[in-house]
Amino acid sequence: MTEGRINVERRKDPRFSIALKVEYQVVGSAGKRVSKTGDISAGGVCVYSKAAAEVGDQLTLNIDLGEGRAVEAEAVVMWVKHRQDAGEQVDDEYILGLKFSKIRSEDSGFVAQFVQKCLMGK
Repeated sequence: MTEGRINVERRKDPRFSIALKVEYQVVGSAGKRVSKTGDISAGGVCVYSKAAAEVGDQLTLNIDLGEGRAVEAEAVVMWVKHRQDAGEQVDDEYILGLKFSKIRSEDSGFVAQFVQKCLMGK
């Protein structure tokens, strides 16, 4: 399993810090972008982005979970941090906190299982 870190907070779903390939696009805009995740949970994902986004923007996502499995979802931007505000030194300029707004139940279940496996160290 890929190395990562556990984050315990007041969130509904536990999240796991892990860099996964993600393709995303703001709904209604042209062109997809490719980046990486900062963490993932059954309820959402944190994505590094070179393009600014606004709270409330809708995004389409394709997240590569490895193991030959990718999930597609729509998500809403819940928060945006500039990388200096977050105290992180990464190549991308923004960090987007995304909440899944539309995801197939099969994909949702797979994400939950993936995160659980990561949390258990498998």
